[in-house]
Amino acid sequence: MRAVTYFLRWCDDQQLTLPLVSPAHVGIYMDGLQLSTASKKQVLAGLRHFFDGKVTRHAIALNPALSVRTERYSVLEGKTPEITVKQTRQLLKSIDTTGVVGLRDKCIISILIYTAARIGAVSKLRVKDLYDSGDQHV
Repeated sequence: MRAVTYFLRWCDDQQLTLPLVSPAHVGIYMDGLQLSTASKKQVLAGLRHFFDGKVTRHAIALNPALSVRTERYSVLEGKTPEITVKQTRQLLKSIDTTGVVGLRDKCIISILIYTAARIGAVSKLRVKDLYDSGDQHV
């Protein structure tokens, strides 16, 4: 919502009313932002949502932010470093498995590391989900 407020202030400074805002104005505003590409995409998404509401309520005829494009953004590599085999072994050896809690924790961490599954999927696993495929448990 803050992005929309800043845009509306910018429109006020430019002496623009909402019906007069065009895609060119939105583009000029976006070009003037000193933000990362990902942040600009979020700002533009907020503006599109705001103007969609105005179009739905018939305050304006068309959404001026709809046709505006930002730079392409793609992540080539995640920020989370990959855990090495040595680190994995050290982590799993450090877990105290004398109790049920330790066994549970070791099991969960092992599944997360070796399958790259998400924690939400792992937390929904039940004993009935485990079966023997002959040479290994799946």
